[in-house]
Amino acid sequence: MIQQFRFAGTGGQGIGVMGVVFAEAGVLEGKEVAFSQSYGPEARGGASRTDVIISDSYIYYPRVTEPDFMVILSQASFDRYVKKSDSNCITIVDASIDTEDGEGISLIKVAIIDTTLKEFKKPVFSNFLALGVLVKVSQSVSCKSLEEAVKRRMGGKYLIENLKALSIGFELINK
Repeated sequence: MIQQFRFAGTGGQGIGVMGVVFAEAGVLEGKEVAFSQSYGPEARGGASRTDVIISDSYIYYPRVTEPDFMVILSQASFDRYVKKSDSNCITIVDASIDTEDGEGISLIKVAIIDTTLKEFKKPVFSNFLALGVLVKVSQSVSCKSLEEAVKRRMGGKYLIENLKALSIGFELINK
């Protein structure tokens, strides 16, 4: 089994962190993992993309060519990547994104940013909430491995909030 993932949004949304933590969860399960990142010259506000490949066997080409799953947290990223995606790709998008141009694409709209704002009063934990949704949808890594990866990579001041955001994401997809 090989699965390709693309995370996209705007700089400052933690897109790179999503990929790192997700890749770490794959490593914790003994899987082969490839990770790459692309972002604009702006530290915040520019385009940001992270790709992860998780496989049970050797990964021969470390770049995502046709994502199986995408998580999109901004309109600009939706406009850029969804039009280029395969209709077999399952795309998780924030509910605020206009998905009219995504006809024929497998879309799952989830109130990621609004839910984060209601729970935490700031959007900074949206990336982990989105990861929780992704893991429930893709089942590519376990919730337990993802939680452990968060503890390893994101320990410290906001660990409790990051784990809570994951938990909310796990439950949000069940609603």
